Amino acid sequence: IRGVEVKAYLAAGSGSVETASTKTRKGGQFGFIGLPANEYRFEVNGSSLGDERRFEPKWFGEAAGFAQAQTFTVVESPVVDLDSLKVTTWGKISATITLAPALGLPSSNGRMEIYNAAGDLYDSISADSIGNYVGLVLPGTYTVKFFGDRYNATTGDEAEFVPRWWKNANSLATATKIVVGDGQSVTGLSATLSANVTALLPPAISGSALAGKTLK
Repeated sequence: IRGVEVKAYLAAGSGSVETASTKTRKGGQFGFIGLPANEYRFEVNGSSLGDERRFEPKWFGEAAGFAQAQTFTVVESPVVDLDSLKVTTWGKISATITLAPALGLPSSNGRMEIYNAAGDLYDSISADSIGNYVGLVLPGTYTVKFFGDRYNATTGDEAEFVPRWWKNANSLATATKIVVGDGQSVTGLSATLSANVTALLPPAISGSALAGKTLK
């Protein structure tokens, strides 16, 4: 990949301040000029290409953070070989949320929650400038839950809507799974939410329908 930022940090530091940075050339190769002799750790900046081509941040040594990154010693010689590093491009999950009208409550909020394959909350997404809910995710399997409410900013009145999983599922266990590949955008998800509670099962009634009797 051309144009990806690679940062060098002193290994003896905290990893908060970079010593130098450079960008990859065609084929993903890169080099630093005039880097003083010392021990360093190197980070690949996953957001340096912008959101459309964003990928996971990673450190050389296949590490996710400074503390676990491999240390390389730069000496007074022409080349230090860092070997290669494979990075994964972020994918996207994009959805829309529609809220049923509510009398006297003209304004609305929505939220999309993304859960990973283990059922843990991965991210919580608010609407972007055009009303879509777009989450950046690494390749994997996810489930999505939608939330919404309507309110009146003048009166302070508000109403919470019943949350739903994608395709109107009522629980994480029954929610439709979403598989996202490397750099893939999964679009077209949508949810329509209502403030009315819907029974999941028909009521079970026992007793005799006789005058003076109570049905349970």
